[in-house]
Amino acid sequence: MEMNMKRPLIFMVEDDKDVADVNQRMLARRGYDTVIASNASDARAQFKTCEPDLIILDVMLPDGDGLGLCSEFRAKTDAPILFLTGRNDPSDMVLGIDTGGDTYMTKPYNYDEFLANVKALLRRAKKEREKVAERSVLTRGPLTVEILKSRALINGRNAQLTQKEFVILLTLIENEGRELSGEQLYEIVWGQSATNELTTVRMHVSRLRAKLGLDDIDEISISAKYGIGYCFSMDSEL
Repeated sequence: MEMNMKRPLIFMVEDDKDVADVNQRMLARRGYDTVIASNASDARAQFKTCEPDLIILDVMLPDGDGLGLCSEFRAKTDAPILFLTGRNDPSDMVLGIDTGGDTYMTKPYNYDEFLANVKALLRRAKKEREKVAERSVLTRGPLTVEILKSRALINGRNAQLTQKEFVILLTLIENEGRELSGEQLYEIVWGQSATNELTTVRMHVSRLRAKLGLDDIDEISISAKYGIGYCFSMDSEL
């Protein structure tokens, strides 16, 4: 494993110390870090400061059950959840999935199957994160738009856009090559019908162009045509 690669963190809630110790050793040998809680109360406390890549939950705990914890954790994280429990009633398995679990294994369990499930869940979660990252970043020449951060970078420099300027830019990029009227932009960005607000749109677009420094950039442009509208485009000849 590369030295600069973050090791996946697994949060394990298990009241059987022997099971917890064995699993921790197996996971460590495969390059995973683990945080262990032995009861529901401890799990809630540790979860507040823990950002796990995977959660392993026992159902039967001294002060509660993993099904309730699963619902609580699922409301706060998208990390995959693997149930590992001695309860093998089909209704428990259904509840485990219904409360937000991804996989349900019963004890005694096969170690190879356990590790294979861990690997598969982590791999799937990684692919899902990569898909989200791809959708949340738009690149157009020297312009990078980070949607989740509401930030636009031009040649690596933060353009320091206001929220309205950012939404205007994002709207224009999503409609690349298409003319949007001032009325359309106002309705999308401000969320209400435009009356005499076209001057507001024009001022915001002007500031947006200035912050991006588009007068000095050839690869991309935001054109403003009187009586027609605004359009984001790229120079196809470059």
